[in-house]
This record gives sequence, C-alpha cells and structure tokens, in this order.
Amino acid sequence: ADVESSFNAVAADAGEAGPFFFQGRGAGRGPTASAVIADLVDVARGAFGPVFGRPARELAPAKREPAEARMSAFYLRFQALDVPGVMAEISRHLANERVSIESMIQRGRAPGEAVAIVMITHEAQHVAVVRALEAIAASDKIVETPFFVPSHACRRPRAVNLLRVRRLASLFGGRGGVMGTLVGALIVGVFRNGLQLIGVSSIYQILITGVLVILAVAVDQFSRRNQG
Repeated sequence: ADVESSFNAVAADAGEAGPFFFQGRGAGRGPTASAVIADLVDVARGAFGPVFGRPARELAPAKREPAEARMSAFYLRFQALDVPGVMAEISRHLANERVSIESMIQRGRAPGEAVAIVMITHEAQHVAVVRALEAIAASDKIVETPFFVPSHACRRPRAVNLLRVRRLASLFGGRGGVMGTLVGALIVGVFRNGLQLIGVSSIYQILITGVLVILAVAVDQFSRRNQG
C-alpha cells in the first residue's frame, strides 16, 4: 500500500483472517482538532503513558544492520559520454555484482558530450551497488562520480506511522463490550451525518463531536462514582 501526503496508516495482521489496513489524514484543521479532542479525553480519563510506549530509561540504542545485509532498490544517475558502448559497460559492471536494472532513461542526444543516464534497480545488496559504481566510475566514459540513493528515499513522499491499536471498551474500568462499542459508533455516526445534512463545516463537526465524547466521559465517570 502507498500512503502519501498528510495521510497516516495503521496495518493490523489478524492471522488467518488476513491483514487489515486503515488510513486517514494526520494533518489539517479537521484531523488536528480531532487529535486535540482525543488528548482532552485522555486527560479526562487520567490516561498517561511514556512517549515511546516505555520509559526513556528502558530504551536502548538499536543495533545497526551490517552493510552486507542491507537490501534495497536503488536510484542511480550517471553523467556519461554519449559514445557507443557506454551502456554496455555500465550494464556489465552492474551484472558482475548481480545488480539487475528495472528501468532506465536517457534524455537528450549529444554525440561526444556528457548526457545524464538514470536507472532504477531491482532490490540489491548495498555493498554490491557500491562496488559496481566504483568500477563504473573508473571508466573514461564516465565524467562525474555516479550518484545513488536507496529508492525508498527518492520515491513519492510518504507519511506512514505505526500506531498503537487499542481495544474499544468502556472509558473507565475496561468493562465495555462489542455491542456497546457498536452502539456508540452508530450514535456518533448518526450525529455527524446530521451535522453534515444541516451544513455544519467539518471543523465544527469535529469539535461538536468531541464535546459529545467529553460529555459521555463525564456521564460515565459520574455514574461509576454513584455506583461505588
């Protein structure tokens, strides 16, 4: 899946039921207002947690993967003389390191002068690509040091965040069930549809819905105190 621009995504693997993918905007006035309301609800619940999911003192530096194990597709750019045999030489050095070309483009035609050649490779070892480029750079047909970037850094912008998926239950005490969750979702959905039908702008829909949720939190807490 490709998630771009201000969109965030959550991927959940349900085993035999298969993967599920949810996405939505993580920036903009509506999503920002929703995030603020969610924070207010967490404050009302007294739900606080470490920023990274665990206390900072328990965090440890991640081990770097060895270069030999790094695999990626790569963006390659060459400034090469427009002479016969240059493509064959580039391809030969890449093939010697088992680097396969997915696509290639050369724009312009300037016999005897330098032209840009751009390639995207299939997935290959980082060290193999480096070795191939060192051999290519030694050619008298290459006029500049070859440039390369792992393809994940040169594709379209992405904003994919791995989010915690929390079980839907009662806001206090964890005694909520599936039916309560469905009824609550139905009420909020109907309420928001009504706001849309009467022409309320999206930002105010989020704020009004947030107020409704906060009221529900307050009623829930009040009722539990009375039961206690």
